[in-house]
Amino acid sequence: MDILLFKTNVDKRDLPVLQMAMNSVAGVKKWTIDLDDCDKVLRITCRHVSEIYIEVLLKSEGFECTPMTYEI
Repeated sequence: MDILLFKTNVDKRDLPVLQMAMNSVAGVKKWTIDLDDCDKVLRITCRHVSEIYIEVLLKSEGFECTPMTYEI
């Protein structure tokens, strides 16, 4: 299982569009977004989904989306 993190500009009113986009990706098991964080962090738990695919998908929906790195 992979965990992908993205800095976004998603707002509360954008949640229905984000939900439709995320639910359309077959490998996504779970996703959350922290609207209280200044970076509006989108966290995706998935299998066989690339960062680039998510980035392109969200940008096509009009969102800003930048991959973030993390260390365990």
